[in-house]
Amino acid sequence: MADRPPRDSAAKKDPAREKDATPESRFIGILLGLRQAADSANRSVAARARQDLARLRHSLLDGRQTEAYGVVFAKDLPASETDQRVWVLVGGLFALNPDGTWHNGHSRSIGASMGALARQGNSAAVERRFTQLLGRDPGSLPHQLRQVVRLLGDRGVAVHHGQLLSDLRHLLGPDPRGDEAARVRLTWARDYHRPPLAENKPGQTESARSATDFPETPA
Repeated sequence: MADRPPRDSAAKKDPAREKDATPESRFIGILLGLRQAADSANRSVAARARQDLARLRHSLLDGRQTEAYGVVFAKDLPASETDQRVWVLVGGLFALNPDGTWHNGHSRSIGASMGALARQGNSAAVERRFTQLLGRDPGSLPHQLRQVVRLLGDRGVAVHHGQLLSDLRHLLGPDPRGDEAARVRLTWARDYHRPPLAENKPGQTESARSATDFPETPA
């Protein structure tokens, strides 16, 4: 069971920051809003949010990606076909693992999340799965990520979906074996093996950060 953060910890909207927000950060904000709304005391609000999260999960199945479009593209349209695929994928992955606590001082990559999982035990099996993840091509990486993110959610390990979205723009983009994609894989590997800086300090949820706290990505 994931360590569920307090629902009043979501960052309050700041009009100035909202104005400067990128399409990517607004998309992540939609996802975080669904997570909060799913536990609303208002039953109709909670039901709609849970339905939207279910649509996102279903979009991970072959031929059902269109079910996510109404949620994923509610505020913005991605700039490219690659971004469209990445947004839909990240939306589905978020719905698999929407909860968890992100620790201050910890790298935000999926490699850091897998490293945290390995420290829970059975590290050899986790490392084999992580090595497979690093070696996947764009055709098989989404399937492997579904398995990994579901496993992380089952074990209560957080995923920083904003960082994952940024990384996948390179790994699933037009040059998946280029320098930027190689840099992402190197970062994942480094973060997997590097001990966390603040594992025992109070956690910070991804929602506690402003939705505009988002890694810069190329246009």
